[in-house]
This record gives sequence, C-alpha cells and structure tokens, in this order.
Amino acid sequence: MPESILEQFRPLYYPNAVVVVGASSNPEKIGAFALRAVISSNFPGHIYPVHAGGAEQIMGLKAYPSIQAIPETCVEMFIFAIPAEQILQSMDTAIAKGCRAAVILTAGFKEIGGEGLALEAELKAKAQAGGVKVIGPNSLGLFAAYGNLNASFVPGLSECFKGRGKAAFVSQSGGVGNTLLSRCLEDNMEIHSFTCLGNRLNVEFADLVEYFTADTRVRAIGLFIEGTDDGRRFYTTARRCSQQKPVVVFGTGYSDTARQAARSHTGSMASSEALYRAAFHQAGLVQAESVDEMVDATKVLSMCPPPPADKVAIITHSAGPSIIMVDILEGSGVRLAELSPETKEELCRTSVPAFGSAANPVDLTGMGGFDKRLYVEAMRTLVKDPEVGVIITLYTTMFEYSLSFPIPEFARIARESGKPTIVAFVTPFSFNKELYAWEAEGIPVFTSPERAARAAVNLVRYYRGRARLASLTDQSGEPPVRGPEPPGQAKLADLVAAAAAPARREGRQLLLEHEVKDLLAAMGVKVARGRLATSAAEAVAAARETGWPVAMKIVSPQVIHKSDAGGVRLNISDEEAVRQAYDDIMAAVAENFPRADLRGVLVQPMARPGLEVIIGTLNDPQFGPAAMFGLGGVWVETMSDVSFRLLPLTRQEAREMVAEIKGYPLLAGHRGRPAVDLEALEELILTVSRLVTAGEGIGQLDLNPVILYPDGYSVVDARLSLS
Repeated sequence: MPESILEQFRPLYYPNAVVVVGASSNPEKIGAFALRAVISSNFPGHIYPVHAGGAEQIMGLKAYPSIQAIPETCVEMFIFAIPAEQILQSMDTAIAKGCRAAVILTAGFKEIGGEGLALEAELKAKAQAGGVKVIGPNSLGLFAAYGNLNASFVPGLSECFKGRGKAAFVSQSGGVGNTLLSRCLEDNMEIHSFTCLGNRLNVEFADLVEYFTADTRVRAIGLFIEGTDDGRRFYTTARRCSQQKPVVVFGTGYSDTARQAARSHTGSMASSEALYRAAFHQAGLVQAESVDEMVDATKVLSMCPPPPADKVAIITHSAGPSIIMVDILEGSGVRLAELSPETKEELCRTSVPAFGSAANPVDLTGMGGFDKRLYVEAMRTLVKDPEVGVIITLYTTMFEYSLSFPIPEFARIARESGKPTIVAFVTPFSFNKELYAWEAEGIPVFTSPERAARAAVNLVRYYRGRARLASLTDQSGEPPVRGPEPPGQAKLADLVAAAAAPARREGRQLLLEHEVKDLLAAMGVKVARGRLATSAAEAVAAARETGWPVAMKIVSPQVIHKSDAGGVRLNISDEEAVRQAYDDIMAAVAENFPRADLRGVLVQPMARPGLEVIIGTLNDPQFGPAAMFGLGGVWVETMSDVSFRLLPLTRQEAREMVAEIKGYPLLAGHRGRPAVDLEALEELILTVSRLVTAGEGIGQLDLNPVILYPDGYSVVDARLSLS
C-alpha cells in the first residue's frame, strides 16, 4: 500500500534526527549557520554535526568525521552544506544511513547549466531511487514551527518566529522568501512553515500543496512561483486542493527578460503569463500581484472564518481612508452591504453621533477616535445584519497610548458572530503595540487602509471561487446541447486520425484548409465550405456552383498567413474576375514563397457581415492543451483582447471565457446592435475542446475568423497543425 502524503513528507518537517553535513566551527561559513539554525530551534531529536576536518566538538555537540561514523542506524534528515561536487557521494552514504529527507543548501547545479545540469540529473536519480525527498539544491532551506525545526542557514528565524501559526509559505526563491518572512515579522504574524524549493529536484509545488492540504494545522497556503516544469500537474492538484483550503499565488517570470533571469536563477522557464493566470483562475487560486499582497491574503485567509455573505461593512472615525477602501473594494467587484433600516436605527441609537453617518461606511466621526467603545457598540449591531458578510474596522491611534481600543470585547463579538473581521490600524511603527494585541485575539491587522481593503477583496474572491468550482462538479442544470448529439470520444479520435492521414502520408505538419473544414463539418460545426480549384476554369465552375459573390484563398502547406502572402481575394462577383483572381493569387504567392507547394485556390461563398472572433487551441509544453477566445480577424494580434483556459472545459467555463474579454459588450449587444448567439458560440468552444482533448497529435487549431450572428455563426477560415 503506498504511503500517505503525510507520511511521505513527515521526515522533512518532523524528522527523528538531523545530520548537518559540512558543519563548521568557523562562524563565517554556511555550515556554521546551518548547524546554529538547527540548534536554535530547540529541535527535540539528536543533532549530528559532520566535519571532515576532524573537529571533535562543534557548538557543544559531538562532531563526527563522516556520515558512517554516526552511531544512530536510522537518521531521517540530512542538511548538506558542502560543495556541489561532493554531494553525490555523500547522498549515497546518507541513504545507507536511513536518509528520507534532505535539504541541499549548496548551489552550482542546473541553474548554471552544462555540468551543473548533468550533476543535478544524477543527483535526482539517486534521490528517487533511495526514496529521499529533497528540498533544493540552491535553497535557503525550510522552517517548521510545529516540528521545532530550522533546517536553513538563517538561525534568526528561530528567534523571530517562536509561535505557531496556520499559514504555510512556499517560495522558489530564497530572496523572495526573505522578503515575505520580513513582512510576516513586521506584522507579528506567526507561521506554520516556510519552505524554499530552490531548484525543485524532486519536490514540486504540487507536492507541497497536496501535503499542506492534508495537514490539519494549516489553514492557508501561500506560494511564490517563478515557473514549474509540470504546469498541468500543478493545475490539477491545486484545483482539487483549493476546494478544501485557500491557496494564494504570486507568479513572476512572465516577460522575456524575467524568464531569462528565472532560468539563470533556479533553472526554471515560465510559460506565458496568460496561461499561468488562466490556470490559477480555473484552479480557484487567489492571485496576488506582489509579495506583500500574497502575504496579506494568506494571513487573512488563515485567520478568518468563511464569510456568510460577500458584502462588506466598514466602521471608521475617519472618512477619507474609508473612501480609499471603498474604491479598492468596489473596483475589485466587492460591494458594500446595504444596511437595513433596523440596523441604521440601532446604530444611531447606540454608537453613531448625531453628526455622524449610519450609512455604510459607518462614520463614528472624531468621537470614535476618543471613545473607542463606540466601535464595540457599532460592531455589536453590524454583526446582526444578514447583508453584512465581512467587517473592516478602520481606526488610528491619534499618536496617543492612552486612547486604547477595547480589543478583547470587540474580538469576542467578532468570534461569536462567525463573521470575518479585519482591522485597518493606521499608526506609526512606534505606536503599534495594539497590533500585537489584535493578533493575539485572532483578528488580522493591516497597517494601511489599502492593505486591509485588498485583504478583504482576496478573502471574498477565494470563497466566490470555491463556490464556482463546487458548481462545476455538477453540470446537470446546464441547458442541453443544441442540435445533434456530438460524437463520442472514440468517434472523435477516429475522425481526427482520418483527417490527419493525408498530411501524415505526405510528411506535412499542417492540414490544408479544406481538410480542416471537412473534419469540423463532420463534428457538426457550421463552416463556410468551399471547393478546391487547380485551374482558373475549375475556379469559375466552383464559383458558379457556390453562388456569387465568392472569396478565393490560396491552398498551400507552406503558406500560413494567406493575406500577407497575397493569397486572398474577396467579393468577386463575375467569371472574368474569378479567372483574373486565380491567376493573380497564384502569381503573388509564387513570388512571395518561391519554394511553396501551391495546391490551388479554395473558392467559397462570401460570408454575410457579422462580428469576427477567433477560437484557437495550443498544446503548451507545461500545461498541455489550452484554448483561446477573443476578437478575431486580421486584428487579433494587434488588439490582443483574448482569454485563455486549460482544456477540457465545462459549459460554465466556456461562458466565463467569452464574458471575460473587454469586447464582450459587442457580443452581448451594444448601441442598438443585436446580441450574437452566445449559446451557439459556447457550444462551438466546447466542440473545439472535445476535438483537441480526444484527438491524438493535434498541436494547434485556429478558427479565425469565426463570424458571429444573432442566429448562429460561420467558421470562415481554419488551420490545424499536428504535433
């Protein structure tokens, strides 16, 4: 029976004993820092320093000249602080000694390329064969509060994080890890753990998301991702786990320069930003735009209960900062609660001065700054209003310690109500003593109105996303597919194989337009069918059969962008114009692509005017099959108004994909223009999803343009490449 995820990773966070290989008595060496870190954490098991130089004792502990000399027969964790070229042999010896978990602080592996890449591959093979979970190489290490384990080279973490929190942080970068831990420390935020993955030898983000989801001590997970080698696995794991616990992610490395920096940093290569964001959204993750926002979102989600409603109420004695919060909330799609008449009446009676406001935000005026009990009474009233799901309390110290807040009573009301309560405590650092009192009561505190508002937004977003994912598990309420039942998966695979057969026989990767349209038509897709003409006379005959006016397009495996090659003529209305167009197309393309295999010209009826969109798919090396939708035609690359989703899709996801683009008002009807057939569009996207996920070897599919009408659509052009 395979080990549970908890048992697989227990030796990393709760080992029976720790060996520090490369421990040093020289205070300036990393081996000294690593040993001091383990000692400082009050680790409950044995600690074995290994020092090849022959030291008998280091930092009060007996030292050993080699791993073999350690008397214990089974030691689960090894921390390596030795040169990269010594790691392989040491790993063999550690495995023989019972090693199941390793932290490799050393750099000099795949991040430098060449020999480092080969060295890391060999190390990974050894670790996999020996059943060792490795953090690193090129890692800051890990810190586990509940395991009393500081397996890093930062001894100060043990002193700074003495308590035990509910937020687990994972960072690819040690530098970013230092940044997020600094933010936690400034906010007096205790953590469950911090793990720096470094080069991710054989422990991936997906592994730790799954592990921390199973760990009952963790309530929220925060991730900093520069890239992942298996985006699809991360997506499927995160999507499953985010329905149980919040996962917050901050991703970077999207620009060309940043991707190159990430590669040189940890050997990672991020895919496009659009695909990462699509995957994060589909998986129900909270997406942060900075390290600070990632920490704040993880903090609020680890400390607050689920909101019973998604609207917010604000209590304040300072109107200006509350307006800042309102702008952030409503600009992010989070509305203020409309307080009931009964709530307003009780507020006026118990807490709001005559010159204050019982509307939302509730303004206690300057009186609230001097008499903080007004906040308690306002809180007592607001928690009873069913429209209120989240409460933000905004106040300042007024630079006086004497004007203290009745925190215990306020926090008790918040806990008993079950409603998330967030405090915006605007004060200089020297006056922030109350911050610690709030955190001790389990209330998340933020030192600016902006941070508090964004934390509330991310709290609401997570629970909205979780509800959305839950709804996707049951599509029984979806409207039935319009038209004939789509082919089953086996039938689809057969259709794709048959359509691809001519191209495979000829050794070409690109299917010709009429071959793609034949495949789509066999699936029930409405395409603008045409006839392939190999001479001007055949073109005239095709035009007569098709009906006037016609469009004419070059057919060639080598010509992808037909318009750019001079291979398209539109609105041709007579036979002489057809003959001329055929000759002109063949001549223009031959001049622009002298080596191209020109198969002829496709003659098809001109489509009636409508709204042009693009539906496309790609097979991403990290995420696998994905779909794109957006405004189409020749302007698609210029406008860049597109949305992405990983495949396969549900109908609801297809609907969200359509509604997400900026040009959606054009689809829904704008300035007297009728709405397009959105249901037919959704079905077309789902058909494309089924085609790509069922057919073997589809690399990329582009339907551009698809012309949308109030009563349907027409696929005017299509391109399919084999992988």
